[in-house]
Amino acid sequence: TALMTLGGQKKIYQADVVINPQGSPSFASDGTIKMELRNQFSVPELTSTFECYDHVTFSPVVGDPTRYTITNQVVIFNGTGVFGPAYGKLFAYGELSMTEGSIWVKAAGRVCDLEEIK
Repeated sequence: TALMTLGGQKKIYQADVVINPQGSPSFASDGTIKMELRNQFSVPELTSTFECYDHVTFSPVVGDPTRYTITNQVVIFNGTGVFGPAYGKLFAYGELSMTEGSIWVKAAGRVCDLEEIK
């Protein structure tokens, strides 16, 4: 789910996400994992999608090898429907729990329509 503000109105939407790793992840000696992803987010209720590159770092939580903090920079480069044409940048943080099989991420930034700058 995602809380979005569209046209000044906040609403929670269900989003479908397709994640495609780009290349191989890199592993640091302290357990940190860095990778680049190309993602597509679809919001069926809006019949809209946006695509982005996600430069993500997973850092192990000290004392719990099943949890990682997540920091990432998301670069939006394409969109359809209410997100089209879209561009922008989001910065996010969150946590991954392998024992619970859950992930949460909170992002802040701006998605812009190219029409705004014409």
